Amino acid sequence: MGDAPFSVVRDFGPKPELIWGSFDGDGRYDIELTVRNTATGESATSATSIDLLPLSPYGVPMVSATWHPLVFLYGAPACPAGATMKVFWQSAAGALAEAPAKPCNGNQSMNFLVAGLRAVSGYTVWHELTAGGSIEKGPVLEFITPAVDVPVAPVQVSPAAADQQGLVLQSPLGQMVVAHDLQGNVIWFYASDTSNLTRPSPGGRFLAIFQDPFLGPEHQTFRLFDLIGITLKETNAARVNEQLAAMGVREITGFHHEAREMPNGKFLVLASSERILSDIQGPGEVDVIGDTILVLDGELRVEWAWDSFDHLDPRNAAVLGEVCTPAGGGCPPFYKAPKANDWLHSNSLQLAPDGNIIVSVRHLDQILKVDYQGGAASGEVLWRFGKDGDFKVESADPWPWPSHQHDASILEDGTLLIYDNGNTRRQSDPLAQSRGQRWELDETAMTARPLLNAKLGAYAPALGSAQWLSDGSYHFNSGLIFVPPFRMEAQSIQTDASGAVILKHTTPTPVYRTFHMKDLYTPGQ
Repeated sequence: MGDAPFSVVRDFGPKPELIWGSFDGDGRYDIELTVRNTATGESATSATSIDLLPLSPYGVPMVSATWHPLVFLYGAPACPAGATMKVFWQSAAGALAEAPAKPCNGNQSMNFLVAGLRAVSGYTVWHELTAGGSIEKGPVLEFITPAVDVPVAPVQVSPAAADQQGLVLQSPLGQMVVAHDLQGNVIWFYASDTSNLTRPSPGGRFLAIFQDPFLGPEHQTFRLFDLIGITLKETNAARVNEQLAAMGVREITGFHHEAREMPNGKFLVLASSERILSDIQGPGEVDVIGDTILVLDGELRVEWAWDSFDHLDPRNAAVLGEVCTPAGGGCPPFYKAPKANDWLHSNSLQLAPDGNIIVSVRHLDQILKVDYQGGAASGEVLWRFGKDGDFKVESADPWPWPSHQHDASILEDGTLLIYDNGNTRRQSDPLAQSRGQRWELDETAMTARPLLNAKLGAYAPALGSAQWLSDGSYHFNSGLIFVPPFRMEAQSIQTDASGAVILKHTTPTPVYRTFHMKDLYTPGQ
């Protein structure tokens, strides 16, 4: 738009269409499309421009429906440069919500997506303009949401959360992404060709991956999208492989488990790779699946790559000997053999407060800290947390360590938060439950002390997430619980600071991750 440089929305891939739109404001937008023949390398480019008109052409605010039945668009006239505008809305029951403030530039109209709404409900909406220390309130408008019939699994809430504000965002397996308020009402959903929502991102944006073991790397994608489902960024494994080849890095087979936005607008993404190894993890030639950590810039260019085969010893095989088949649940794509050893099965990445990367390596029962420092570091493994790792434990628990864990993260105070599935512990204790854990780490003395070891009331052998909330409580997702005789369910559990359960959302289907959020614009709470 204007003199701004072009920004990639979707990198080269096989999809023949893209639905795109912008809510950044009115004006002229330049669009460029380049098509490339993968067989010959030939390409052709076409360009056009479109003029987006203001939603409020008569100089007064307006509210309009979008193609998402539970997301509305509020538009206001341009406001003076240096001022900021925020939009508020309130339900008939009195619940108040807001969208993040935006700066005014004096030229463009101001647009806000209003989301987190119950179906068949009345709302009032208005904006507040802040300039020079004064606040000016705009006119109050009204709108009503339509009835919505979406095929999502119902949730059971216990105990009843009649007056609590907030929501639970969840990514069920094989179903659309959905958000419920704390009373269990559907207030948002995303229906598209993605396998898992990996993380919410600030400002009402979300990251997801798609993987299909029966398709090639060009079909394995990761995507950033907004509240009404518009793709903001997307790339695929084949396109990433072109860049990795130029860097001299082993190709990837696809993306799995994790993609998240970093504070600088870059993306931290987990991918898989594979090698045929001889007389390692088995006699003769064995296909072994490893992991690759990628950092992509805001234009989807690979900036940094970490290949597990270069930094970890494949002679240290998966603790429980997991093997993948082409249709195996939870396995990334692989292509070199009919079956493969699922060596690492890492499932989360985090840019830690000290600038390094935390990796949850499920099948080794370990959490790694990888030397990153903005891409200037070597990728050396700085420490391994877990049984037979680098830390000495200070605990009387006969089995304090996590095993086959999910969603490890270092909090701002340096403590480590984990969802401990407990698969290896379960081998010796058939009554063991999954746990929510928080650990105090001393990286000088290399000691670890458990601060929280919450029993969550069930055993979840797969899936899971862990979140610390701003009020000192915790949110854990037990994503796959087997209920005799043939049922599976998931539980999103809020505990107090001591680990006692205070709220539970039960869903009658497996759920990859869940997030307790203040609203759809704020990832944490």
